[in-house]
Amino acid sequence: KVSINWFVLAGSGRFSNTYRVLVEMRGYILVLMVGIAVTGVTAYSNNSNAIYTWEGGRIEWPCPTTKRLVIAAGKYTPRDLIAIRCQRVEGKTLCAFPRYKNSIPITLSQVYATKKGCDVKFEPFPCWTEQEEGNCNALQSIIDIYSVGEFVWVLDSGIVQALR
Repeated sequence: KVSINWFVLAGSGRFSNTYRVLVEMRGYILVLMVGIAVTGVTAYSNNSNAIYTWEGGRIEWPCPTTKRLVIAAGKYTPRDLIAIRCQRVEGKTLCAFPRYKNSIPITLSQVYATKKGCDVKFEPFPCWTEQEEGNCNALQSIIDIYSVGEFVWVLDSGIVQALR
């Protein structure tokens, strides 16, 4: 109730009432902050032995021959495949992998939420032919994703191997 009143009052420009509501909320905010801090310390102490490391992204290859050719050409290093942006779209998650180095074969992938376990493989989205580096009609280096309803907008910088 207090937060709803605050938004209404702030929108109407009644600053004195807004200040009164904020002062009344001060006690609630303090209790909330202490609760969050205690929860964080408890969670940290319970999981202090858990260490997680990134071993690199695994890719869903179209065939074993493609995988061998890409690896032999030095175009795939799992540790270099790092998603900087992910967006949920219907039953899948799209991930953007900018091509900062030569060793990143895909720049936009999908991961399905229906798969169980921690072994996730990134499947190129929309397909492998749209991932061709150097082809101006294909995706080059996706840096952002935005989804509205059925539409997905991706921002492609067009710059590859920025960290040579």
